[in-house]
Amino acid sequence: MNFDIDLDRQVLQPGDELLGWLTMDDPEVESVEVVFQGEEILGANDVLRRYILPVVDEKQSVASRGGLHRHEFRFVVPAEAPPTYASQDMRCEYSVKAIVKRGGWRRAMIARMHVTILPTTQREDLRALPEELEVEHPDLHLIARLDHTIVLTGESVSGTIHLDRKNAEARLPTKLSFRLAAIEESTDKYFPHREVLSLDTHDVDVDQEMTLPLVGDFEFPISSTAEPSGTWNTFKVHYGFRVVLYDHTGKDYRRSTFVRVLRDIQLRRDLPSALVTDTEQPSGF
Repeated sequence: MNFDIDLDRQVLQPGDELLGWLTMDDPEVESVEVVFQGEEILGANDVLRRYILPVVDEKQSVASRGGLHRHEFRFVVPAEAPPTYASQDMRCEYSVKAIVKRGGWRRAMIARMHVTILPTTQREDLRALPEELEVEHPDLHLIARLDHTIVLTGESVSGTIHLDRKNAEARLPTKLSFRLAAIEESTDKYFPHREVLSLDTHDVDVDQEMTLPLVGDFEFPISSTAEPSGTWNTFKVHYGFRVVLYDHTGKDYRRSTFVRVLRDIQLRRDLPSALVTDTEQPSGF
């Protein structure tokens, strides 16, 4: 029996049409069902704690008694479909499945093809703006200025720092620290999960004989294979930038903000005019 699924394309975005063909040449086929399926999986590698949330489940029945040579089918990817994602514990995956029932006691046959759904970004919501983080300290003035808080994978989070005294008697800090972290975590309270996907820290020991003001640069390269920022139904991935000032008493003063990382091949042609500062406020990063 020749039984195949062909798709016009396997990489789509929400709102796209999924076009395919089912090919068969068995005269004893009684019925065929084509299914477009998507699901989020928490605990993907833990059978005992696995939780599955369907996000797409659309079916089409095909009348095919006596054989079916080539049948066209179409689905529409829902506008709210979250993008494909895969890590050790979290997944969002899509597939097209065909189930063939034959006469008598013969077992049903199943064919499957996986589909990748890319994230989408509304260009009208994007503008290229910097963001300044001002660290509050009684005697010192530190500003970390991010060039952009929205970047593409393969690019860098970059910016400048400016350190100065508020009064002539102020003692210099002992250290400055800059950090960029990517966090994957569940949003389902019944499935606790939090994992640091990446963590990059730059520490600067301050020379106590240094003349102020101090102006410098920082840069955090983001891998082209890094996971993009996103919020699914049951989990999320977010990036946070943090700057810390340690004064001579050992106390630390800090400010943080979210950085949005995009993986959108369409946006890459539009940089830098396609970028915008994310206005979402940080919370305890």
